[in-house]
Amino acid sequence: MKRMAIVLFVFATGASVFCGLRSATKTDRGEAAVQAEALLTHTQSFARTLIERTELDEHVRELKQRLAATATNFAQRRADALVPRSGHILTPTQREVLLAEFGFNWNSTGDYLVVSKQTLRSISLDGVKGNKLAKVVCDVLAIRPEERATIEATMQQVAAGYKSWAESHVQREEPSGDVVAQYTMPAEAKISQSLSNNYVNGILTTLGKERGDLMEDYSRDWMVALGMNRAGSSSGDTTIIVKRYQAGDEMRLGFELRQAGGTMSTDVSPWQPFPEAFKPLFPGGWKDLAAREGFELPKDFQKKAKKP
Repeated sequence: MKRMAIVLFVFATGASVFCGLRSATKTDRGEAAVQAEALLTHTQSFARTLIERTELDEHVRELKQRLAATATNFAQRRADALVPRSGHILTPTQREVLLAEFGFNWNSTGDYLVVSKQTLRSISLDGVKGNKLAKVVCDVLAIRPEERATIEATMQQVAAGYKSWAESHVQREEPSGDVVAQYTMPAEAKISQSLSNNYVNGILTTLGKERGDLMEDYSRDWMVALGMNRAGSSSGDTTIIVKRYQAGDEMRLGFELRQAGGTMSTDVSPWQPFPEAFKPLFPGGWKDLAAREGFELPKDFQKKAKKP
């Protein structure tokens, strides 16, 4: 009986466990199905979101392209209205508006002023002082130190060539009457063109076409003083005549310079530059000329020499 009872108990217990396991399995399967369905729903929703994001990105990209094209067209139309066509020149008002577009006006650039290249061609600058470039021309043409050194080396060579020629060709007249000194530098087309070509080729090689042409313009007075002319003809004889003349109770010195078809007359003074064409012969200027010809300079020279 006990054995039978035990068997029945075991059987009952196993049946109970089996039923419990079967019930749990059904529950787990139901939950899994629900979870699977939820996962599928979320996956489909995520896929739709990705598609919408891609479509949105594409739409944004198209809008940006349209905006860029619109801005470019607007800028182009505005630039076309401001920038002149080939062969046309901006009016002063158009130039002012164009510079303002780039933020350049009288007050925006501090100590500097932005001007057009055409304006630079209309400006007269004394670009050379004593066979060296003036600071102002270096600033205007943005000449770098190494470019300046190269140009000035060329200028020294040209000046040395002119000096050698001048020493053997200058014509001196003996003083007579009120004339205390008279010298003439004759014109010679061959030396004129040779010196000019050497100098101009040097600056064009160093600075390029645009800046080189401007530098040639700014060197014009110096070139004329040394008789340079690229056209193959000289600029004419250069003559200096120093005379005494009476001014009230005072005897004074004046000089006349005939050069390039023109004549200049003024007093001899420490503040009057000595003619460039004769500097190779008289490096000390008026003092060297007075010592060579034996005349006395005005008292102003002595006053200037005494100043510290």
